[in-house]
Amino acid sequence: MDMDEREAKRHRPEVGSALRKPGPPAPDFEKGVQYWDAIDASVDGVLGGYGTGPVPHIEQLSSRLLLLSLLPHLSFPNPLTPIPPPRPAHRLTALDVGAGIGRVTSTVLLPLFDDVVLAEPVSKFVDEAHRAASAGEWRDLPHARRVRDDEAADEMRRRLREARAGRGKRVWIVKEGLQALDPARPGKGRGTVGAVGDAIGYKDDFGEIGASVEYDVIWCQWCLGHVSHDDLIAFLRRAAVARRGPDSLIFVKENVCDDGDGGAPLEFLDEEDSSLTRSNAKWHQCFAEAGLKVVKEEVQLGMPAELFVVKTYVLQKTISCTMPAHIPIVKKRTKVFKRHQSDRYHGVKEAWRKPKGIDNRVRRRFKGQLPMPKIGYGSNSKTRHMLPSGHKELLVHNLNDLELLLMHSGKYAAAIAHGVSSKKRVEIIARAKVLGVKVTNAAAKLRTEEA
Repeated sequence: MDMDEREAKRHRPEVGSALRKPGPPAPDFEKGVQYWDAIDASVDGVLGGYGTGPVPHIEQLSSRLLLLSLLPHLSFPNPLTPIPPPRPAHRLTALDVGAGIGRVTSTVLLPLFDDVVLAEPVSKFVDEAHRAASAGEWRDLPHARRVRDDEAADEMRRRLREARAGRGKRVWIVKEGLQALDPARPGKGRGTVGAVGDAIGYKDDFGEIGASVEYDVIWCQWCLGHVSHDDLIAFLRRAAVARRGPDSLIFVKENVCDDGDGGAPLEFLDEEDSSLTRSNAKWHQCFAEAGLKVVKEEVQLGMPAELFVVKTYVLQKTISCTMPAHIPIVKKRTKVFKRHQSDRYHGVKEAWRKPKGIDNRVRRRFKGQLPMPKIGYGSNSKTRHMLPSGHKELLVHNLNDLELLLMHSGKYAAAIAHGVSSKKRVEIIARAKVLGVKVTNAAAKLRTEEA
């Protein structure tokens, strides 16, 4: 594709093969994987021929500076920040999706984070990332190996000393596409290649198939164009659930085309690699649907003029697992309605029964008689069946029932059915914690008797 064609696509996104298809354009995942299978597994290959110039260095530096500006505790002593904030006690973890050969992982994320999960669906890219990480080619994962000269040997020893003095770095490489990737449990999909590196003085299940992971940062760069609108929304929702806490961030760095007339959201399909390019308004629309808010936007400077504008969106979740302020719950009557003459006859129980007698004074609502239930005692329909926490209960019997509350954790709480075994309850409660779902009876059947 020459420069004139790229410029035309950039400024006229409505023109393209997508218009010849009914309905919204959608990428073909398998076709996209076949396209990248034919691309060389190198920096120059994944960057479309721009890997040998200044583009990689400019882009990597911009990403690191953005991370440090928003998360200063990632910094290390330097002239600009001589005394950075202390790092948290937990191991800082990042997710790099659609990571290719691990370019962003090795140059942006590993220097700042302790652990990185690298997810990529293309086999040759996964193999190259694993090879480079295992061979010690990534600066923050040094390995003792034979070198050609003394200068390289000195540099290798220096990196080894630096790694052993810190907390250690690890990379978990997973072969999985975004459509099926569950960030909270990255190893449950098509296959995990394994973890590279060591955690000094720390032991956990990082890198194992059943391991669950929480992230301080989730990084998505030049990969979300290969998923359809629905798959994108679903992935962003899963990513939001996998964050460690409310201050954890999701970064989306993607190509952006021009909006339509009047700022209308647009997207068009590139048939060559079967990927979508979305406009700025379209990205904002997707984030809103996924329950995310944009806390910062930044345009990547220094890119060649013939390329699309590259923009980074920094996202946080807008829907909290705790219920926001709601209408006050008002109970107009808290006393029970007693059956007429239940206080006089032993055989007439207190449970309410409507009097049917033609001359019954309660039915005829004579003054001074027992009150009868009526519509005026009803609660506000907006707070009916609402718990004091502001949630409404949903009975769950298994993990599939719990998954229904993924995007409704602010409105509904889970109540585990009484017939669920203790073993299954433990699994449901653990998954509810990951999803941010409140469980109203989390302690039921789990208490242990003291000897």
